[in-house]
Amino acid sequence: MKAVKNNSQSAKTPLKQLKNISVFLVDDNKSYLTILVHYLHKHFKSKIQIDSFINGEDCLKEIEKKPTIEIVILDYYLNAKSKNAMNGLEVLKKIKVINSEIIVIMLSAEDKLQIATDCIAFGSYEYVVKSETSFIRIQNILKNLIYNVGLQSYYSQDIGGES
Repeated sequence: MKAVKNNSQSAKTPLKQLKNISVFLVDDNKSYLTILVHYLHKHFKSKIQIDSFINGEDCLKEIEKKPTIEIVILDYYLNAKSKNAMNGLEVLKKIKVINSEIIVIMLSAEDKLQIATDCIAFGSYEYVVKSETSFIRIQNILKNLIYNVGLQSYYSQDIGGES
């Protein structure tokens, strides 16, 4: 696991004063997106604030308004509605230009080493293959981020982790 610094806004505002962690979810599959949002709300309750987007362009617009977002969970393929839509790798690159400290977790139905390697090379924190265990993996990644990357001061007690 690589070390990630807290963003500049977090340095200005003590983390204990913040109510929840901001997470953006981006997936053009509305059903998958809805189920993932529900799953994360169920396991993290009010400890995370989730905003969801069906395309990368809308997510990027919101990140430009709120560059201190902590985590983005981003699908690799984002072109269900528009063939000209950016794919997740392009969105990842733009997120890192806006704020290189945003933690991006890439999702994909593709279990291809080259795609995973490209995502990690361009700054993705993790690469998760969509499968029957991907929700649990995302939950565990979020929990580990909270404890291992300095977001733990948001909470005085255990967060999530139930299966």
